[in-house]
Amino acid sequence: LLTLKQRYGSRVFIVIGNRDICKLRFFAELQEGEDGGSFEKKGGAYWIPDPKPHPDYETYVQMHNLERGHISTVRWVLDCNMGCQTTTFNTRRHELALLGVKATDEAVVHSYR
Repeated sequence: LLTLKQRYGSRVFIVIGNRDICKLRFFAELQEGEDGGSFEKKGGAYWIPDPKPHPDYETYVQMHNLERGHISTVRWVLDCNMGCQTTTFNTRRHELALLGVKATDEAVVHSYR
């Protein structure tokens, strides 16, 4: 796609939707040393007016008795930022099992990288 855009610049338009844009966050937030708290420190979802309808990362981790890290970050992004159902993380784990690959929490996180 990028090659087409480079070759035919003014004739090629790349259209992405809201969920596609949200998924781009995973690349940055699942890097080594990063988690949902990093997103919050950089201003968070500044486009959502206060009071926010969903908890920030720190509150989410405490509410669900999770450890800070990539697993809790994926759960938080799916549950609180992307408008997914709260079952999405577990549904992805089930899908991985059906595909015959490892179906652990870490495998789910890896599938979003």
